[in-house]
Amino acid sequence: MISLDNLIALSKRKEQLNENIERLLIRYARISNKKEVIVFPKTYSNDSDFQTLLISNSDDGFLIYLPNLVMAVDPGQNFIYRLVKSHILIPQINTIFLSRENLSKTNIQLLLNLLKKSHHNIHLICSEELLKRNEFQYHKANSTTIMSQENEEIILKYGNYLFTSHNLQSEGSYFGFTLEYKSKRISHITNTLYAKKVKTSHALIDLKVDKYVGTFISIIDYYEEIKAAIMDTNILIVNIGSLEYSKGSISQLTIHDVIHMVKGTAVEQLIITPPIGTGFIQDMFARKLRKYLAQQTGLKIKVVSSKGLEIKVET
Repeated sequence: MISLDNLIALSKRKEQLNENIERLLIRYARISNKKEVIVFPKTYSNDSDFQTLLISNSDDGFLIYLPNLVMAVDPGQNFIYRLVKSHILIPQINTIFLSRENLSKTNIQLLLNLLKKSHHNIHLICSEELLKRNEFQYHKANSTTIMSQENEEIILKYGNYLFTSHNLQSEGSYFGFTLEYKSKRISHITNTLYAKKVKTSHALIDLKVDKYVGTFISIIDYYEEIKAAIMDTNILIVNIGSLEYSKGSISQLTIHDVIHMVKGTAVEQLIITPPIGTGFIQDMFARKLRKYLAQQTGLKIKVVSSKGLEIKVET
């Protein structure tokens, strides 16, 4: 028989556990981060993990670790699951950058709920449109930087860092950024229009009005401001949306765009989140895509696989 005393005791035990968890989160948040790395959490732990089937190729969220800065970039669907599977200390995150307005409110809110227990201040960097669509509930001590397509780039200075936002070309509100630290510049470019006109074996094609036909030969005209934004970048992180131009992909970066974008720039290392697959399919595709891009660009190429990726930022 269950007595009221039993229920009261269990309730007190639950409260004590919650207090212990909160203290633990605060302690983890205060652990000094000495690594200078970019981390893409893995998407699965083993082939029998059912959750693997639920993780799409759009799960491109990653972390930038620098002294006193742990930035989560585009924490999408299953991001927290991926962090846990990768044994990453979630409370260390102190900055969140959201590049686009179509990110899931639920996942962002869940991450904010976890972080508010361990931080006095979480810096949220996102678009005006994203804030209008989603009323995030988070601690009033948090700071927010709002980006707008109507404004010039935003420049933030804090500590040893210089953060610059980049307005991208898209039907919605899409943003990239460059983070300067010591002698290194790290840039991130998500889906964006890049090529305006391309030459194919069939004709000269205006991607906004013409049907894409033929085999790609070269880019004739492009958005120069996108290339200018990453001209002095050393490490470039890019979300490839499609391999080829097609009716449904002209607003996404293709492999042709990326090859053209990095030529003549200071980019030394190119990190790609691929547009295909999970598990072994993603891994096989990642290997072939890395070899192809290395042949075409002569750069150090890293392609994110299902096992995740960690890149050291050498300064």
